[in-house]
Amino acid sequence: VGVCQLQGESHYVSFDGSNHSIPDACTHILVKVCHPAMDLPFFKISAKHEKEEGGTEAFRLHEVYIDIYDAQVTLKKGHHVLINSKKVTLPAISQIPGVSIKSSSIYTIVNFKIGVQVKFDENHLLEI
Repeated sequence: VGVCQLQGESHYVSFDGSNHSIPDACTHILVKVCHPAMDLPFFKISAKHEKEEGGTEAFRLHEVYIDIYDAQVTLKKGHHVLINSKKVTLPAISQIPGVSIKSSSIYTIVNFKIGVQVKFDENHLLEI
């Protein structure tokens, strides 16, 4: 069991605890299943960074994309969640089999039946 974390201006802590800084406006793949199996379906988790508003040179985490079971979940600030580009009301428990999405005080939390959890907050923090 490990944790991958993104915070602030493109600061990454990978599952092995290594620190990385990738200051750019891109979408990065954080987790991807290369060889799906019966008990491990294909899924991919990506994070999109954009230049911060206000003329600064900082890049902030803007959106999180989760591809699983032929669906795409998009997490946005303000607990806004899209499933296949359509806005959904939380909690969203039965839209995608094996996936539940809820909001807590500051996090939008996505739980996969296979034991993966994604937490995205209002201050550009992502934990997988």
